[in-house]
Amino acid sequence: MRIEVARYQGTEKQRKHARYLASEHWLKTRELFLKNHSCCEWCYEPARDVHHLHYETLGAETEHDLVALCRECHTEEHRRQRAHNRHRARVTGYARKVYGRNWNDTKSFNWVEADYERWLARTGR
Repeated sequence: MRIEVARYQGTEKQRKHARYLASEHWLKTRELFLKNHSCCEWCYEPARDVHHLHYETLGAETEHDLVALCRECHTEEHRRQRAHNRHRARVTGYARKVYGRNWNDTKSFNWVEADYERWLARTGR
């Protein structure tokens, strides 16, 4: 699995991630991980992908930072993450409009999220 880094468009963070995924270090890490984790950890089909649970240890991953997934489950996980990110962005945008730029100085995300859900219900959106 080689990524064409030269033609990849995106943010600098995305390009850095793409370069890392094309690196020899990652390819060896991925190969060893899949050798030891050959089944998708969600559906138990043969694993083809290695998914990062987070990016704090990018380049120094341990076994606990990664999960082996089949292509279908990996695609579904990224779909879920995008939906989650869109939701967080909508709640944050709502909070800024209603409570101002520094809303998180006085309100927790969970409180604002509940307020946002009530607003959606009231307005029928």
